[in-house]
Amino acid sequence: MSTDSAWNFGFVKNPGEFIHKLVTMGSLAVYWNSNNPAKFSDASDTDFQNLFKDGVATNTHIPRNYTYILKPISAKCKLRLNTNKKATPGIPKVDVDLSMDALELDLRQESYQDMLMVTCAFADFFKNEPFRPFRPINNIRPKGREPVKIWWNYAINCILSEIRNKRKQWSWAYLKGHFVCLTLSLAN
Repeated sequence: MSTDSAWNFGFVKNPGEFIHKLVTMGSLAVYWNSNNPAKFSDASDTDFQNLFKDGVATNTHIPRNYTYILKPISAKCKLRLNTNKKATPGIPKVDVDLSMDALELDLRQESYQDMLMVTCAFADFFKNEPFRPFRPINNIRPKGREPVKIWWNYAINCILSEIRNKRKQWSWAYLKGHFVCLTLSLAN
């Protein structure tokens, strides 16, 4: 926000020799709750809103039962920009003053393990993404021959799609198109 020389917010019509900017950040926090029961599953709309409001950390209220990785922190950054075109000895062109609370990091074993599990789940999701179009619509449990046949077709289509993609990348049409694009980009 723009401020005057005394760091008071407001519109400054004639800033003079220096432009003053002030940025504030209040109660930035990162938490990872492990082994907590789901609070939001059975909540009504008003309870849902109240739970979210009570979960926000402020300068006067830090929610209990939260496992913080980065504990709530507030910061203020004051920027003073010299508008003179000529460099003046002893007066910096940009002067930044950053003041913030103590930075507290706390990573617990349970939170770390949960983060690794989420990372692995995302890795599995992205690994299986190319094969999703071939996956049967419902999770079919094998009872008889038909579901087994559907899952075998799924496995065969997944392998064939990889083979087709590799063959396509080595086809003359693909290489010719790739070579033309490469030649055009090098010519420019």
